[in-house]
Amino acid sequence: MELQPGVSYAAGVAYLRVTRNLELEILLTLQRAGEIHKQRSWKMPIGKFEKGRDGDLKDTAAREFREESGYIISREDLSHALCSRFRIKSKRADAGELHEDVIFLVLKGTEPEQSETPLDSEVETAKF
Repeated sequence: MELQPGVSYAAGVAYLRVTRNLELEILLTLQRAGEIHKQRSWKMPIGKFEKGRDGDLKDTAAREFREESGYIISREDLSHALCSRFRIKSKRADAGELHEDVIFLVLKGTEPEQSETPLDSEVETAKF
């Protein structure tokens, strides 16, 4: 997927785990209250595309997943065929005129591999 000029991007992962009882569990992160979030809130791991750090939105999604959940996901698990894209007019000063969120859907029967990287400071925990 080619990134367009004038559009800011964020990417994340909706990691769904299928249990033995064939129930779906989603991995969510608990964000601390602070400058970014006024109160604690549960959300999927997602974050801004960083030019120079991320080659593409798969890199962004994998990095944010690791930083915010403490788990590792491979680029091969992320498919543009299984993603949702949401484009809105941006009101943020640091963004382009438009902003697009890309959420990659991952459906597995196992928990992802644990990362050695500590969680972002604004994340309290991650749970299924």
